[in-house]
Amino acid sequence: MALSQSRQQLIQLHQMLLDMLRLEQWDAVEAGIPRYLAATEQIMAAWQQAIVPEEKAATGELLQRMQRDQAEIIGGLRARRAWLEARMVTLQQSKSGCQHYAAQTPGGTA
Repeated sequence: MALSQSRQQLIQLHQMLLDMLRLEQWDAVEAGIPRYLAATEQIMAAWQQAIVPEEKAATGELLQRMQRDQAEIIGGLRARRAWLEARMVTLQQSKSGCQHYAAQTPGGTA
């Protein structure tokens, strides 16, 4: 695949990932990350091997733009993880509370 095609594919994947993240479509984000990472690795390898200065410059600019967006991506994923962790704690507390209540009632089991 030509470097310009790889760049275009990565631009589309990058924008799609950002859009899904902003819309909190977490299943789609999870499904898109492997393709995005593979395309990023491919473009970085192609950038290192590029001979044509214009191609190398255009690819370098793309990588810099993507790097700026990474803070938003990482922040969104961290916020989602924190939310999930909080939900897991709440579920565990509810389970423990139910077990404790059941143990206190006549005929209850622990």
